[in-house]
Order: sequence, then structure tokens, then C-alpha cells
Amino acid sequence: MTNTDMARLADPLGQASILIVDDEPGMRNFLAKTLRPLCQLVDEAEDTGAATALLNTRQYDVMILDNIMPGQKGLDWLEEQRREGGFTDTILITAYADLQTAIDALRAGASDFILKPFCSNQILNALRRCIETARLKRENMLLRRELETAGPGRCRRRELVGASPAVDRLGPVSGFRGQTFAPIGEPLRHQKQHPARQAYPARPGTKAGSGSTSAPPAG
Repeated sequence: MTNTDMARLADPLGQASILIVDDEPGMRNFLAKTLRPLCQLVDEAEDTGAATALLNTRQYDVMILDNIMPGQKGLDWLEEQRREGGFTDTILITAYADLQTAIDALRAGASDFILKPFCSNQILNALRRCIETARLKRENMLLRRELETAGPGRCRRRELVGASPAVDRLGPVSGFRGQTFAPIGEPLRHQKQHPARQAYPARPGTKAGSGSTSAPPAG
């Protein structure tokens, strides 16, 4: 594997699939030339109809969408896609922008908003932010699902670690009676009883196994 291949794998764009939707051939050509060396897949659509056809065949990580196009505005089409269940992350690009357009873009579900003209670094940074945000959302969803499916008392209790009086008191309540806990920082598997957990010999006159322990004799 070459250094170029390794750098591409490390870049969030390296495994990304991008859809460009713009009626201007010059803008599509500029974006395609910028992205194809960095991304796994880059497709182009000259209008919303062509974009719909492509979205019906595959899923894209991010869509770069122009707003002002013949036939249908990009924002209106994006709202339709969201109502029909489309969830492709979208970066809106437009040469005609005001505060209301930015608000409408966020309401329609756009992840980012870029004003034309822009340089290649602007669109690349926006794409990386979008992909990274989507990755964090997926991880958060998976963690939430894992916590929801692991009910109380199932497998999570086996992960409790510690060697303190507070943890000892949890034993009878949580079902840990008779178990040995590993001090934090030590592996749970194949853990021998820690020296700090060993009971001292019973005092003279007390029965062994009565559960009472004493501090070591002074001196």
C-alpha cells in the first residue's frame, strides 16, 4: 500500500460517495475534478430529476445541491425528499443568499450552507465536517441502542470494578455476594484475590468464618 493510499484511507473523504446536483456544467466540472482524486465515488446530476433517479439507485454520504436551477429550486426539492423519507446529508450552494435562504436551508434539512463563489478548501472542509458529524451520530445511536437493549442486571453488572467499602455494600443488593472485585486498573479475567481484600486472622475467642475482621495488631 502506497503512502497515497494510506492518506486516502485516513481522510474521511477516502470512503465517501458524493452526489453533485448543479445545472452549471462549469461548477459540476470544478467540483468533480476537486473531489474525484479524494473520494471513492462522485456522481453528477444536472437537475433535480436526474438527482432523483440516481438516489433511487444508491445511497450517497453527502449531496452538494445548488439552489437556483431551472424547473425546480434545490430547497423545494430537498423538502420533498425529506418528506418522502430521504436522509442524505446535504450541503447547499448558491450565488443568491440572504438570511431567509439560510434559515430555509436549515429548515429543509441542509447540513451546511456555502455561498458562491467558493474555493476548493471551503467545500472540502464542509464535506469533512458533514461526514464526521454523521459518523458521530451513528456511534451515538449505536451506544443508545446498546444501553437500551442491555436491561438492568444483564451483563453490565459483571463489569463493575472496585475494592472499597462502598462497592462491598453493593454486593448483597446487586447480586455480587461472594464475588471478588478487581481494583480499578486491573483486569477482571483470571483476577486473583487482591491482598487488600484478604481478611486478617480472627481474634482469639471468635469463631472462624463469623465474618468479623480486625485491624492488624499495633506495632
